[in-house]
Amino acid sequence: MESLIQDLQQYFPQLKAEQYNTPDYFKQAMSLALQNYALSSEKTAQEFLVKPEQVQEWATGKSIPDNLSRPYILMWVAEALKKESPQH
Repeated sequence: MESLIQDLQQYFPQLKAEQYNTPDYFKQAMSLALQNYALSSEKTAQEFLVKPEQVQEWATGKSIPDNLSRPYILMWVAEALKKESPQH
């Protein structure tokens, strides 16, 4: 998980790394990824077999995946951001 945390900190330095598996961290990371990095809610939804509206709900905190799912979703987000922004 340490490499995940390091990857996430590259993109979300304003978030506290030690809170990476909290619902609030997840909500903020998803919101930043969708707004600041133009991560596609459609592509994310397709990857996790949910509707794009569900991804938007993750970003607003209206709906948050369970504790076991969040790290896997964030790993995917970090990888997607790496592909989209090679300068990081």
